[in-house]
Amino acid sequence: KAIIQLSKTLGIGLVAQGVEYQEQVAFLQQNGCHIMQGYHFSRPLPAAEFERLLAAQVGSGA
Repeated sequence: KAIIQLSKTLGIGLVAQGVEYQEQVAFLQQNGCHIMQGYHFSRPLPAAEFERLLAAQVGSGA
């Protein structure tokens, strides 16, 4: 909570890294951090596979 508040006070962006569980997502969202990355969202992917995943999401309106 303190790091999230500090970033807001300083007016700097914040990316939560290493998010693995839905409980972490909920905590971060409830405390004002809305940019996250980690295994909860996707395992690391080769570039070509990431491009396919991204194109599928854009095509579906996600």
